[in-house]
Amino acid sequence: MSDIILKIIFVILETVLYLGCLHMVLPKKYREDLKDNAVLLGLMILPGMFLLKDGLLYVLTYNILFILAIKIYFKISLNVSALAVAMVYALNMLVSLMTTIFVLFSFNEIIDFRYIVSNYSIVYFLIKFIVMSFVLTLYRRLQFLFNKKVHLENASPQLPLLINGIYYFSLIFLSCSIISYFPVVYSQIIKINYLKEIIASSIIVFYTLSFLILYYVNKVLLSQNSFKYIKYKSERDELTKIYNRATGMQMLKEKMNLVIQSKGVMTVCFIDINNLKVVNDKFGHAEGDKLITSFSNIVSNSLRGNDIFFRYGGDEFIVVFDSCSFQSTVNVWSRMEKKFRDFNIQNYEKFNISVSAGFEEYNAKSNKTIQELIETADKKMYHNKQEFKRLKGYKNARVNGGVS
Repeated sequence: MSDIILKIIFVILETVLYLGCLHMVLPKKYREDLKDNAVLLGLMILPGMFLLKDGLLYVLTYNILFILAIKIYFKISLNVSALAVAMVYALNMLVSLMTTIFVLFSFNEIIDFRYIVSNYSIVYFLIKFIVMSFVLTLYRRLQFLFNKKVHLENASPQLPLLINGIYYFSLIFLSCSIISYFPVVYSQIIKINYLKEIIASSIIVFYTLSFLILYYVNKVLLSQNSFKYIKYKSERDELTKIYNRATGMQMLKEKMNLVIQSKGVMTVCFIDINNLKVVNDKFGHAEGDKLITSFSNIVSNSLRGNDIFFRYGGDEFIVVFDSCSFQSTVNVWSRMEKKFRDFNIQNYEKFNISVSAGFEEYNAKSNKTIQELIETADKKMYHNKQEFKRLKGYKNARVNGGVS
């Protein structure tokens, strides 16, 4: 077989490995279309014929072209493309280093670990392919863990990511050290019976155990986040993702005790969404759910970190304005009303946001139970609700009012 044919085969295989790594790194939507991947493979084979060889400039040029090809063809940002190729290069580097070490002990030959594409037996590339399959399988499992647990709200992947980075860097550094050191003592090693085989087996076991430990460490660390997620799920309303009634009532009770101890003040706001039943009956419950989430998103984004917002039940919500007197709360609520009106002007939904609200201030002298506090705010809300019915009525689901 001529050298040019071998070169083409090696470049195609190397590019396929690059794309295989890329599949593990890029989001799923960018790797499903077989035609897209075939075109990208074709685009990268030609420059690979000239650039997949010794020399830093060649390596940099090839990877820059790879970044541009991903950006242009998949229409994603340059940062994402560069990060993907950097990760792919790191994986490829680690696999090539491992392959070089295996070839050193199996075939008594030192190969250029940077790109195993020319002047070598295809057996070496098959070894690299097996090693790459092993590494990518582990990477995919780690990615699955992240997608399943870390991507959930309130999870913290920083520690696993840091450990993974240190671990991969250590493996690459150790692999480079082995490659640079063993050629010096290799002539002595091969003279000792079975020592070469023992060292080769030890290195294989080392890499295997290293990756298994890496997977186990990730699993343990990420499992800690699942406890956070269980706690998060138990505290949150399923639809709006704000606090549910049980959690909100407990937080309100604690806030009341704190107000008494500190002789502070707070204001409870009882809110009822107007016309939710009309929207549900006229447009369906999906639109009703959208009305609820649109309202809760506006309120959530308008509150401070120490305020409390929870769903009391159905279309009823409670906001606890911490360290706010009644007058201060009214001023804050006026700004929130404006956001509702802006939403109604700008949105293209079948509904407008309209709510009725009642306010009750609470301080150290209030002498009210939590239920009495809520009932008082509820009565004031109900009074405003009756005014809303009297003035605007329920004739249209698309209410052109604001907040009563």
